[in-house]
Amino acid sequence: IVEEEREKLEAQHALLLPRLCSARPELFKKGFGLEEFLWAHGMWYSRRYPTALSSHGKAKDYSYSYCTADEMDDESDGEGTMMPFLDLLNHEGGAQLEWKADAESVTFRVSGREGVASGCQVFNTYGDHANEHLMEGYGFAILDNIYDTYSLYLTVQARVEGKIKGKGRKLRKAAKRLGPFLLRRADPRWEQFPVKLWQALADPSTEEVEE
Repeated sequence: IVEEEREKLEAQHALLLPRLCSARPELFKKGFGLEEFLWAHGMWYSRRYPTALSSHGKAKDYSYSYCTADEMDDESDGEGTMMPFLDLLNHEGGAQLEWKADAESVTFRVSGREGVASGCQVFNTYGDHANEHLMEGYGFAILDNIYDTYSLYLTVQARVEGKIKGKGRKLRKAAKRLGPFLLRRADPRWEQFPVKLWQALADPSTEEVEE
């Protein structure tokens, strides 16, 4: 995953750098190589907040409110906004905060019943993610993470239509790889085994496959 992501970023850098140098040569013509681009992308990817927290270009009566205990409809709309100081908060699963923004300010407030005791750390939540996502996006993993998923692939014998030399098109048996199916830790909040896994076991022809 890391190698694939780096290859994508290298391609983006090669595509964007000439345009950036042309538009703003005083900023990008010197000292904005691949390593600087990767650093900038890492800072943006791991520290951005929803664009809705930014009042830039919004009306004077603009208002936005979100509680981390609720499901977010759109994390960043592909862009996001940087929030200096507030991006220093570490992650804790289940941390309850309320984010508010209007045309003049941004406010973070602890919304849980227990609050935060004097001298204790104030946490944010980066979302209910598996360790694979946390490691790729933020550079850390959580011991005994309840949100971890495990990718399961199945190789099955299935009948597929194919062209046989001298005999036209006929059904033949072939090995097919199905998946990935994401298995979750046992928890009453969700199904541990995805429905698509049961469907694939019952009828492999109904599931998209990887040859």
